[in-house]
Amino acid sequence: DGVWFSYHDDTFDLATTILRNADGSTITSSQYDGLPFSQIPWETYLKNLTVSIANSYGAFPGVKLMTIEEYYLLCNKTGMKPMFSTHPRYTETGAIQSLYDISKRMGMLDKLTLKPSSVEAFADLFNVFGNEIESYGLILKRANHTNADVQNLIDTFDNSDIDKTRVRCFVEAWIDLATTTQIQMVLDAGYFASLASYTHTDPSGVSVDAISESDFEYWIDKGVTEFTSSNNTSLGLNW
Repeated sequence: DGVWFSYHDDTFDLATTILRNADGSTITSSQYDGLPFSQIPWETYLKNLTVSIANSYGAFPGVKLMTIEEYYLLCNKTGMKPMFSTHPRYTETGAIQSLYDISKRMGMLDKLTLKPSSVEAFADLFNVFGNEIESYGLILKRANHTNADVQNLIDTFDNSDIDKTRVRCFVEAWIDLATTTQIQMVLDAGYFASLASYTHTDPSGVSVDAISESDFEYWIDKGVTEFTSSNNTSLGLNW
């Protein structure tokens, strides 16, 4: 229905969602169960739901989904910069242009980072956003994490029309699969290196779900400057 909002999941699945009814109770049934969020009406359904996160920070009663406008206002007030992991690939007619228009109207283009889910999705986004945003990130798929896969993402940036003098470009690997060789490949190509959190054994020998202090120390020393960690109270945004 044209309303953009921020939430991590692609589909509305009652078994895993952190969304709740307006009174905070668990949603036990819904005609929208299993549907992509792009097919669920905002005004008559989604705007009335609340968010509940069962973690060490507790629940958040009364907290609702943020529209993109609300999120951008928060960024403007606090100095935060928006970063969107855009998955799945946008296929709705005019969707990318709509996101561009909102970002431009809210003064966020030069602060925005987009992380498309594939090289094809990157091409879609670049055709609209071009060199007007702050950065693009290309993410290695867990099933495709070889040196050749890293080189493919490097080649994608190399063969694009990105103005690399002003737009930051980074390749993101998974911390449990990344190698120092892969990080160096990215750096040698003139791009920034990023790591995403996943369950792993950190350099100190401790099993962790997020990114630990020893992880930061080890990988920063290897040249990594971008980190994606879900160890925060993000109300569904996850980053």
